[in-house]
Amino acid sequence: MNEVLFITEAKLKQNSDILENVDTKYLRNAILKSQRIKCLPIMGSDLFSKIENLIISGDISLSANSLYKNLLDRELQQAVIAFATAEALPNISFKITTKGVMQQTSENAQPADLSTIQYFIQRYEDEGEYWLNRMRDYLQEFQTQIPEYSNPNTADERTIEPDVRKPWYNQIYLKGFPSGKAYWDYQDNRPNPNT
Repeated sequence: MNEVLFITEAKLKQNSDILENVDTKYLRNAILKSQRIKCLPIMGSDLFSKIENLIISGDISLSANSLYKNLLDRELQQAVIAFATAEALPNISFKITTKGVMQQTSENAQPADLSTIQYFIQRYEDEGEYWLNRMRDYLQEFQTQIPEYSNPNTADERTIEPDVRKPWYNQIYLKGFPSGKAYWDYQDNRPNPNT
């Protein structure tokens, strides 16, 4: 798998609460993890690879690739910013050494306690989920024009198919409905509010 960043470390710093003095090695790892763990399952490996290849070749900016460019600029990068910030927080705050896990300290500032760090991680995770839902909506709206999403290569068993479930997908069994489907997924079976 390539190590193509969908957003640079500098752009992450500019568009988040991360200060300029944070070492980019922590941010690079956070970006890569966010792309692969959070975004790849929504996009599927075919679309993920397509965007990586367009970035490598420099063809992402061509007008023929405007759907991919819009996806990258509008939803995908926003999701990566939020998830990478959440991913980087513990790595910036704590270091694993031969003596154990150590918390960074400074003469001019006090380190945050674990509950505060967890609060911020959850806040950024929630923001990232918002952008993933927007990305899912974008992909479903343009799925006929994005064949890597609508028709993934299922012949290769290593292919990760895109997760096309709605955000309210559930595992609750409702009598008369297939498992994993919510009542409101069935337009014809919605109760009429006028009756």
